[in-house]
Amino acid sequence: MAKKKNQRGPPKTSPKAIRAAERHAQALELRKAGASLAVIAQSLGYKDPSGAHKAIKRALAKIVREPAEELIVLELQRLDSISVEVYRQAKQGHLGAIDRLLRIMERRSKLLGLDLAKERLEHSGELDITFKVEYGDPDKPSKNPTKKPPSLPAPNKE
Repeated sequence: MAKKKNQRGPPKTSPKAIRAAERHAQALELRKAGASLAVIAQSLGYKDPSGAHKAIKRALAKIVREPAEELIVLELQRLDSISVEVYRQAKQGHLGAIDRLLRIMERRSKLLGLDLAKERLEHSGELDITFKVEYGDPDKPSKNPTKKPPSLPAPNKE
């Protein structure tokens, strides 16, 4: 299995990441104490006040994110717990249990962000796509009678 490339900087537990997190926390503490962004930037060595502002935003986001991650883990555990019995019933052919199991699976997929994965398509470089649409002669019988050319809308008479 290929190693997954870390595209967001160093690992979260690297010394550099730990120092950055501590610095963000310090910036937040200074701001809570009433320090201006300029003072925070100067005290903690940020290039300018916008660097201090970004650090405070990161610290605040982390405060919100950690409880949310804990809640996701709890919800996944609950889904696992109830799916055990539902799975047993589904294997016996109970249609209601099959439907319920699919809904549990959908919820789990949403919590884990698996549905978003199919929406994330990255592309770099050029892409050349050619479409060929053929309708044939309308006076000759079609080889595939189910396919009809699209009808054009009637012109506006205004």
